[in-house]
Amino acid sequence: MCGSKTIWYDCKCFSRRGGLCAYRGLLYRVSCRGRRGSVRRIASAWLRKVSAPLLCSWFLFGVNAFVCLPTAQGAPSVPAAIVGKVLWKGVLPPADAFEVEVDVSACAPRGALPNNRVEIDPTSRGVRNAVVWLNPKPEQMGSEELTTKTGSQFEFRRCQIEPSLVLVSRGARVVFTNLDSVIHYVEVKASKAATRTFTLPAVGSSEFLRPTELGFYEVRCKRHPWESATIVVADHPYYTVTDSSGRFTLEGVAPGVYTLHVWHGGMGATPIREGGLVRGYRFSDPVQARKRVIVRSGEATEVSVELSE
Repeated sequence: MCGSKTIWYDCKCFSRRGGLCAYRGLLYRVSCRGRRGSVRRIASAWLRKVSAPLLCSWFLFGVNAFVCLPTAQGAPSVPAAIVGKVLWKGVLPPADAFEVEVDVSACAPRGALPNNRVEIDPTSRGVRNAVVWLNPKPEQMGSEELTTKTGSQFEFRRCQIEPSLVLVSRGARVVFTNLDSVIHYVEVKASKAATRTFTLPAVGSSEFLRPTELGFYEVRCKRHPWESATIVVADHPYYTVTDSSGRFTLEGVAPGVYTLHVWHGGMGATPIREGGLVRGYRFSDPVQARKRVIVRSGEATEVSVELSE
């Protein structure tokens, strides 16, 4: 709390702009300047008819310069967790098999491959491999290191890329290994980074890169257009990936108000035909959602987020 006055509800300052707080029907301006800060009354009589909890709630959603949370007087903030699930809303996208027109004997002797882009549990409607993250302010940061990691190796197996997504820290070594008997022409591109291309010519051949730009990298194969995967590069610990049921956990989160972000690479795949043959696939755009979350000291905040195309 900023200032030396005793406030009914702690008003924690998360920027030098300070904030506002209600105490015994009075409205105070909170300044975070200096070591202890200060509290100054700016309104009085008419506020006596308004409850302090109502004011606290109103300012909590209307002012981003502070967080007003009911905590025990003098008690230190205890890191908390966000536990939740990402669900698919609406009609499930079609999961038509990929038609294979090249390297058929090695990739798909029956002429088709399972569509691995539709990542929805048909029973629970949970979305797997959705990226979930927070964008905390510097004062809300704990560690600066990414703690949830999925591994950093892609394998080209049976003409598909496994896994379909990896979450790594900036500059991590990401390895690409060919386990097929056919060649793969790999392309890795991102909106803020130069496109990287390389060839995996034979069984056991491998290449690696160290992505340094934050964000999402798309992995494709020019020879096998149905092959796709994603690299996510993060620089703080508040990133994670949903499991096969769409569940996720973010731990060690400081109390406060956050925007929870959810992203999935998209599930649609439309064949591009030329002369009756499939020459490529046009993938749908990523799907995203955001949700405002209040994290209280020492508590697990439960949240559910819906995605749809």
